[in-house]
Amino acid sequence: MTIGTICIFLAEALILPTGLITAIFLTRRLGPVYYGVFALVSRLVFWIEWTGTTAFSGTAIKFISQEDDWRPVGAAIIKLYLVIGTALGLLIFFSADILSHIFREPSLAGHLKLYAVDVPLFCLACANTNILLGLGFFKTRALISSGRFMARLILIILLVEMGLSVRGAILGSIGASLVELLI
Repeated sequence: MTIGTICIFLAEALILPTGLITAIFLTRRLGPVYYGVFALVSRLVFWIEWTGTTAFSGTAIKFISQEDDWRPVGAAIIKLYLVIGTALGLLIFFSADILSHIFREPSLAGHLKLYAVDVPLFCLACANTNILLGLGFFKTRALISSGRFMARLILIILLVEMGLSVRGAILGSIGASLVELLI
């Protein structure tokens, strides 16, 4: 467990260098205005994703770890996270126009609607990693985290370089959630 915890810590520590490289790249490539729009959209969605998943993480891990046959509990956790993710994604989608008006940024609505696709994917990936933690697969969890951070960096750079601007950065983030789910 100690080695697994260290592996998870080291994998999660990748957020600093990959996030820094991503931020430097995006500020230079997008410029201050478009980077500001991306930062606002990504932080809003990230906050909603983490709020929706963190509430059940500890409970999910505990229930999985206590079960001899974890599959029924795991299925319930996955369904719960899918429902939460879908509801939160729809909340973002349908409040995008209002948020765009509140922040006085017309492009925000379209970006939020696109980013809403990420929420159910992210929530499902969190459900899966919580199940892995409950089963004691710490190194696998670490591999998944490092894969997500690296995929996010690579996909954002690739898609923005292809000329997709803020949409490319959002699609790169969505792609990272998909990679995390697939791993």
